[in-house]
Amino acid sequence: MIFFRQLGRLVDGFDVSPHFVAQAATLIPDGNFFVGNFTDASGVVGNRRYHGVFCQAALLHIARCNVSLFVKTAAHLLLKGGVLYLGTKLGDTCTFDLSDADYPRLNTLLQPAELARITASAGLTVDCVLLSSLDSQPWIHLYAMALDTKS
Repeated sequence: MIFFRQLGRLVDGFDVSPHFVAQAATLIPDGNFFVGNFTDASGVVGNRRYHGVFCQAALLHIARCNVSLFVKTAAHLLLKGGVLYLGTKLGDTCTFDLSDADYPRLNTLLQPAELARITASAGLTVDCVLLSSLDSQPWIHLYAMALDTKS
């Protein structure tokens, strides 16, 4: 987010974790940050549309049956020519991480072809899908573009 602000872009953001929202507000004092989830997106950002939507690890904590709705919601927030970035862990499983008793998390892992299909179904053009390793975990990085605003 700091990178986007340094480019002179306005930054809005939301997360289900009040801790992450407070952390973002500390890093970017002139940003607009809200506690909420993807189903709250229109209530949080209203009619605003964006040049880019950056979702790092957001898909991890969404049930597989809701991933399509999340991507459609993100696509709807883009201006024509806007870019969507989705970063998530690679895999096939859906488990609960109970290692932090105060913050149990759902971990939904996806395959690159599955994520690309879902993204294309949301009306976006998938530009590229990259794989990497972060903390010994395989990750997917998907970049897509809104070629029209009918998403």
